[in-house]
Amino acid sequence: MLVVGSLLLIALKMELRIVQNYPSFFETKYFVSCDGREMFVAKKVGFQLPLKPKIGLFDSGKNQIFTITKHSPILVEFDITFANGEIAEFRTQNLISQHYTLHFQNQEYSIKGHKGRLYSIFRREIQIAWFEWDKLESYYTILADNDTNKEILIGIVLVLEIRFKYDDRRFYDYDNQGNSLATFDQLWKPNMKMRNK
Repeated sequence: MLVVGSLLLIALKMELRIVQNYPSFFETKYFVSCDGREMFVAKKVGFQLPLKPKIGLFDSGKNQIFTITKHSPILVEFDITFANGEIAEFRTQNLISQHYTLHFQNQEYSIKGHKGRLYSIFRREIQIAWFEWDKLESYYTILADNDTNKEILIGIVLVLEIRFKYDDRRFYDYDNQGNSLATFDQLWKPNMKMRNK
């Protein structure tokens, strides 16, 4: 913690948690908190076509942030369409090694799967986050650099949740086992740039 003039600056990691909730038999919601504060809710929106689920993310004021739609009924390809019309494209590079990419605003994010339900996220080949799915409690934990676009992180996790929930949960159920998976960097720590409080 650092005080500069009248400004209180703090250095914090960013921790997101996405918790599944089942308000009814036919409905699934995801409550998203950032550093312990609930900020978003994700749920199904619009008409749901077979094999092409559609999920929307909303802020606490019920404003829609983005919509996730499956780009192809066969391939693991999704589009994340933001309220301003911008689109982030999620594509599969290698399904066996659980390697995916996401393109948004002329930047490429790389998502790599590891053993034990872990994933790492890179931007410009530099790690910016990792996330883990807790199968027993049905929630995701994301630890990230505190200057990372949180909506992009949430979108990546929800895309994979949709992919496994509606397509094939085997990769999670078998703890992402396989020699083709990348090695998880246990020494990685998020950067904690100073920011106003």
